[in-house]
Amino acid sequence: MIEKLLTSMRGYAHENYVPIVRPETERILCSIIEKIKPKRMLELGAAIGYSAISFSRYIADDGIIITVERDEQRAAMARRNIAEANLTGKIRLIEDDALTLLRSMDNKVDIIFLDADKSHYIEYYEDCLRLLSDDGIIIADNVLFAGLVEKEGEVEHKHRTIVTNLRLFIKTVQADERVTSELLKTEDGIMIIRKKRK
Repeated sequence: MIEKLLTSMRGYAHENYVPIVRPETERILCSIIEKIKPKRMLELGAAIGYSAISFSRYIADDGIIITVERDEQRAAMARRNIAEANLTGKIRLIEDDALTLLRSMDNKVDIIFLDADKSHYIEYYEDCLRLLSDDGIIIADNVLFAGLVEKEGEVEHKHRTIVTNLRLFIKTVQADERVTSELLKTEDGIMIIRKKRK
């Protein structure tokens, strides 16, 4: 049933220009989640609930995904999709700003999936690290932003802030001795950040 719903949601997202996780990225992320079997997972950027529903198949049996979405219409649609998938006990949707939610949380999580506003990844980073359990993982999606992050030369004005902030995010993570990181150039770029055990 979930597979059928996910197929339908992917079709809707494609037709209505809703950004959801890309197929190869989804496959990589699901394999990471399946390996770790997190008890608590946090997702910043629910959109219509696609990735949370997909990931829920691989978390611990008694695990939970907390997902946040600030767009009222998308949050309502995500809520309906989560209910249709019979996952209201496994996925907790919060309608709020991602940074506001992050700063209000204090319980540790095993995996954080960053998929909210790309220009704010650098702002989310310290709070994400604070919330992450030892050996926990942050997975940041779309870090290459359609290739613009690695592209040389002038970036057009409308993308300049996002590209500048993503470059700073990548540079900050790669220089941070509290973590190990890997930048995968799959699709739109995935950064996998693992917190070192103290």
